[in-house]
Amino acid sequence: MFTPATHGGIWTKDVWSKEALRARQADRVMEIRVLNKDRDMLSGGQTLQIMEVGSLDETDVKADGTFETQSPWKANRTLTVSDFKTAAFSIRDDFDVQTVMDCQSKFSEEIGKALSRGMELRLLALESGIAAGNRQNVTGDVTDDNIRSVIALMDADENFPKDGRYACFSAGQKSALLGIDKYNKANELAVASTKIGTLTGNLLAHLYGLEMCWTPLAVRRTMTATARTVALFWHKEAFAKAVQKKWAVEKFRKGFAWEYAAAQLSGAANVRTDFAYSLDTTNA
Repeated sequence: MFTPATHGGIWTKDVWSKEALRARQADRVMEIRVLNKDRDMLSGGQTLQIMEVGSLDETDVKADGTFETQSPWKANRTLTVSDFKTAAFSIRDDFDVQTVMDCQSKFSEEIGKALSRGMELRLLALESGIAAGNRQNVTGDVTDDNIRSVIALMDADENFPKDGRYACFSAGQKSALLGIDKYNKANELAVASTKIGTLTGNLLAHLYGLEMCWTPLAVRRTMTATARTVALFWHKEAFAKAVQKKWAVEKFRKGFAWEYAAAQLSGAANVRTDFAYSLDTTNA
């Protein structure tokens, strides 16, 4: 890691910058846009039962004054907290002594990023639980017509909420979407009061009644012998996550080095498969 440079057998001192070139990450998309069940798991246990409540219909009161009752209970959805993940690094004593950087704090930041990335990947992978009837195969790039077809399905379901709707695209599909006229117009307007925003962070814009996002971590996998990239559409209640043990960096002595590690215990699950759709594109 830090072997001293030599020239003609004479040792040459390495000079270490006080600032490190640190890893960077795009804003995470999923974790803040799903049901957060952290609080429910604070008391312990491994599984959480989330009740799904169905709708009731109005009925007539009969001539004799009696009536029929209905049950709003529909199903229980289970969230299992079993993803025990860690990220760690070590700093050898001689490296720690000879550098002028605060390696512990700089490297520790990367632990948090690693655990955050892992959670993002697990939430994105929940797309595999979307019902076949809620998936559409797309040849090439996602188009305006494709997006509107998904919205039509959402709107046709009277139980699908009008707010809390999201869509997430890959970096490649973001580029394709920018070719749609309405995106160009939205970028030119950039009027916050109408919820039409510029392309900042992980947001494309607020269009179609959706919060449009993108991520370089979008799922691409083989489906029926064809590689496809998933453009995910969902309501907040489609997925849930819970973090039962939040990460904190701990320090361990091993030989002539200090090891630093953090662990996080969490879980993620599909809880409303009828509240998620996907456009599976052949283009990345």
